[in-house]
Amino acid sequence: MRIFIGVMVIAAVVGGIGSGALADEAKDAAVVSGRVLILKQSTNEPVGSVNGGGLIVVEIPDSGSRPPQEIKVDGGKCSSLGHVRGVATNKDGRPMMGGGYYWYLFKAPTDVRSVAIDASYMPNGMREPKRTKRHYVVPIEK
Repeated sequence: MRIFIGVMVIAAVVGGIGSGALADEAKDAAVVSGRVLILKQSTNEPVGSVNGGGLIVVEIPDSGSRPPQEIKVDGGKCSSLGHVRGVATNKDGRPMMGGGYYWYLFKAPTDVRSVAIDASYMPNGMREPKRTKRHYVVPIEK
């Protein structure tokens, strides 16, 4: 069910971008096609590839029911398409307590062979939070 909601969120974002919601973005940044690659905390190197113009999603999880703080996601040469917040659902599609996430959306560049993506954040709700850092190198197919 989480994948279904994620696909619906991506469709809404892409549809909103196409309708002029982000008029100051370059026109070609709004069009994505091909594969979707979701980079999670548990994603190991090497990550899968994505085509030039494809969609790259960086997932930042909540700490229980608390959103993380000081989120920084650097998409490198990717075009940023913004971010959305999601809520985990059960098999019936009902929201569950805790387990939310942020998705940072990027369009893969077409003029490079790979792109480096860095993400960092402070988990919330811990006595002594420790900055979580992630680094991915995503191969871009021509």
